[in-house]
Amino acid sequence: MDRCALASPSMPIRSLCVIVGVVLLAGCLGGSPGPVEPGGAAEATPAAPPNGTEIYRPGPADGDPTPVQDPRDSDSFLRGVAIPVEPQPGETSSLETETEALEPTLGAGPEGLLAYSRTLPKVPDWGYLRVSTDGGDSWHDGTPRIAGEASFPPQTNDPFVHVDAETGRIFLAHLQGAACSTMSTSDDGGSTWLHNPVGCGQPPGSQDHPTVWTSEPVTLEPVGYPNLVHYCVNRVVDTACATSVDGGATFGPLSPLVYQTDPTQPFCSSATGHGTATPDGRLLLPRSDCGQPTVALSDDDGITWERVVVSEEVGTWEHPGSGVPDHEVAVAVGAGGVAYASWVGEDRRVYMATSPDGGSSWGPARVVSPPNVETASFPTIAAGPEGEIALAFYGTDAQAPEGEAANASARWNGYLVRSTDAAGEDPLMVSTRVNEAGSPLAVGPCSADDRCHGVGDFIDVVIDEEGQPWAGFVDVCYDACPEETDRSRPWALAGTIEDAGDR
Repeated sequence: MDRCALASPSMPIRSLCVIVGVVLLAGCLGGSPGPVEPGGAAEATPAAPPNGTEIYRPGPADGDPTPVQDPRDSDSFLRGVAIPVEPQPGETSSLETETEALEPTLGAGPEGLLAYSRTLPKVPDWGYLRVSTDGGDSWHDGTPRIAGEASFPPQTNDPFVHVDAETGRIFLAHLQGAACSTMSTSDDGGSTWLHNPVGCGQPPGSQDHPTVWTSEPVTLEPVGYPNLVHYCVNRVVDTACATSVDGGATFGPLSPLVYQTDPTQPFCSSATGHGTATPDGRLLLPRSDCGQPTVALSDDDGITWERVVVSEEVGTWEHPGSGVPDHEVAVAVGAGGVAYASWVGEDRRVYMATSPDGGSSWGPARVVSPPNVETASFPTIAAGPEGEIALAFYGTDAQAPEGEAANASARWNGYLVRSTDAAGEDPLMVSTRVNEAGSPLAVGPCSADDRCHGVGDFIDVVIDEEGQPWAGFVDVCYDACPEETDRSRPWALAGTIEDAGDR
């Protein structure tokens, strides 16, 4: 299968406000082409880049990104595409009813395995997990079910999916009544499942905003599964984590040693971004620690943690009115152990910092959102081969009025940003929309303040085994949408890229 060729011709892509932008970097992004230099031998006028491509180098904290003109023709471009992971006509699924699609998480495994989870209404028979076993060409309902009918568990808050890239095991945490999570696991692409009703560590209690990931063991000895499984959760007064040594079948005690609320300081959330790990087993858990982008590190499988401030210079955006900083700082680690952190800064642009030593020390914060984006929200980041990253976020060219979350007339796009030399001093960034011009994913004051009308607290992005990025978006443009006013509910979308020549 050509992993640059994306969607089946039978899929109704264009009808759902879900076509395209572009990403540069010649050939399929499964490879690692060198950076694109401006100028070059050819002096011919370059072809106009398709649908909103921005090619640029990051800007300093007090400056702007530098646009780069690429001399090559449009065949050198990769095209951003958003495809619906909703059921298509002819499929039978409870997802055909009125549903929501907020807070998507994604996982990518071997042999074309992809999983997309989202929050849906809490009713006995519903689907919340979509699975692809062919690299995104098609999607089917992979929700755990009892006797093939009612979903299990019968309700969930904050479902979170993670796929172990090494083994392909799917881990699906279902938060139960804000007290504990059922941890469901599948080794066959979601066809059959095993369930742990106490997949949250001990003791159960007030929980919210879980994150799940796997890592190479360092000090603990795994049993019956090669990797450790980590579960971290916001308990308001702290961020607590538990570890499973048996592939998710059981979890050890919750450790309240990661982030704790300081009673002498103004309240700030103990919610975190998604956890991740270096190839040698160091754990990283990011958070906006009362306005500072921070990452907690553990070199002993989560037994002890050390907090490191990512940037003293650029803090995280603070919600107008409440004074509570945005909690979504994101981290990713590439194959070579280089770590990347991204967040929305005080000026509402997306920033990134790089760590050459797995999070122990960090370079300067740089503006990595494209020059045309004035206001951004929900940034998330993934890393692949050395130097290769993907960023996803919502962005608009409308500035937010002072003291307000966003411009009431803003049109919000879903953006994918790619770089193959992100660890360098002056990396090249290529940005594209995943929605068609004039058909935004959201309209109005879309921000984390109001959860962007249905996006929730976060979105997600991963890079699959072929080096192809996949981002989980939600199309919540159901009021005042210029072209698609008949959409009656949010649509779940998977944003990715394809070769421009495939269309």
